[in-house]
Amino acid sequence: MTLRRPRATGYYATFVGREYHASTQGPNVILRSYNGEPPPVDFVPSRIPSVQGTRTVQRSELENLVFVRTVCRWQGEPFTVVGAEEQILYVFYTGDRGEWVVQQPGMVRTGKLETHGRLKIDDVDEIYEFVDPLPLS
Repeated sequence: MTLRRPRATGYYATFVGREYHASTQGPNVILRSYNGEPPPVDFVPSRIPSVQGTRTVQRSELENLVFVRTVCRWQGEPFTVVGAEEQILYVFYTGDRGEWVVQQPGMVRTGKLETHGRLKIDDVDEIYEFVDPLPLS
């Protein structure tokens, strides 16, 4: 199914009925609440400008934990979605036309074989999320 509001590639954890972008550290999971979201209770303020707070919990306290890999196509070329805003996707190029893609507006080469950029969500096709459930213990 094609999505219109994708999640960025990464870990997502459901805690007390709410889904958070997360990262894992062994038995611990760090939950992140971003600016503009309803403020959660018992989160520590963050020094990262876009993150309003974080909270570390045990995997066993979660209702759900998944790894999401979000992919899309732009002008027929494959990308991984690494960030998402209301109308913009931050993407990493995964195809084999590196010389062509780096010449496109909004694309930047960050390494010999790495190109990333920003795309308007309305210009992107075939947005898919692949969701892998992870153990809670």
